[in-house]
Amino acid sequence: GTTGVGMARSAIADATALPSGMVTFLFNDVVGSTRLIQEHGDAFVAALQQTQHAVRGAIEAAGGVVVGTEGDSTFAAFASAAGGIAAAVTAQDVAARLPATPALTIRAGLHTGYAQPLEGDYLAVPVHVASRVASAAGPGQVLVSGDTIEQAGAVPDHAVELGAFELRDVAEPVRLWRAAGPDAPPHASPVR
Repeated sequence: GTTGVGMARSAIADATALPSGMVTFLFNDVVGSTRLIQEHGDAFVAALQQTQHAVRGAIEAAGGVVVGTEGDSTFAAFASAAGGIAAAVTAQDVAARLPATPALTIRAGLHTGYAQPLEGDYLAVPVHVASRVASAAGPGQVLVSGDTIEQAGAVPDHAVELGAFELRDVAEPVRLWRAAGPDAPPHASPVR
């Protein structure tokens, strides 16, 4: 049998460490995790632990705070938009090189907006937009909203503008960019 992956959201962050004001939110998750856990059981759980450790390391190295995890997803907050982008790209690169079996692919999305922490979490529209941006990402992609690019003050190296997209339950179309590290393979996957 499998040991199972936590299904309830796990709050991780120290509420005093959470950024406030203009905050960049990052969501990432493992692509195809339901199928993978059914096929690989405990091996998937071990691979997921390796991947989540790499993701957490990239987030913390870039000055971010892991707000929480749920199953195979990680939610993080950054005071710096550039730091959030760097963390997402680094996490993708590190996760892609892990010797885990099965190999796991993650996708990520970032959005920046005004938010204040509330009891160790955030209840703000930018959080929901970031989640929708992440949901639009294809396997191995990092999608970044135009608001995050603007807050970062510069377009990251190896970033490509994709255009404006309507995202579920988001009132206005969101400009999206695909960010990647210098060694990342090109991603032809369309925005979902």
